[in-house]
Amino acid sequence: MDFFQDIRSDIGVGVTEYFEQLKTLNICFSVDMLENIISTEFYKHEKPIGVYQTTWDECFDMILDGTIIGVYMNMIELMYCDLEDVMAVVAEITPAVFQRVRDRFASIMQTEMDMAESAARRIQGAWRVAIANPNYEVCKRRLLNEFNDLKT
Repeated sequence: MDFFQDIRSDIGVGVTEYFEQLKTLNICFSVDMLENIISTEFYKHEKPIGVYQTTWDECFDMILDGTIIGVYMNMIELMYCDLEDVMAVVAEITPAVFQRVRDRFASIMQTEMDMAESAARRIQGAWRVAIANPNYEVCKRRLLNEFNDLKT
């Protein structure tokens, strides 16, 4: 799941820039602002082909929740937050969050691929029966076409 690497670095840069702004502008921490930054950076990236939107959204929710909760809990724990400490916390939390998302994503993708493979096998099996059994219209047409080809 290499595509998560780019997302992770973009989110890391966005969050770092946000905390740099907090430091320079002397404004207070906002969970909403952090959520907006993470969602903006996440949705810059296209959903990979073959991934359901619900799966992609679940990954986003895990990244968002993991980062926000991690940062917020550490800020509460520190009480007095030195911005460098918070940025270090973000740098520490982000890999763990992304590893969890990567594991979950791989699990979901494996399940989805298994379901698709099972469905494909069932469809192929039904098609084989349909083209080989004269009780089916498809088979009758195939046999008639083959018979007409032999006549000409």
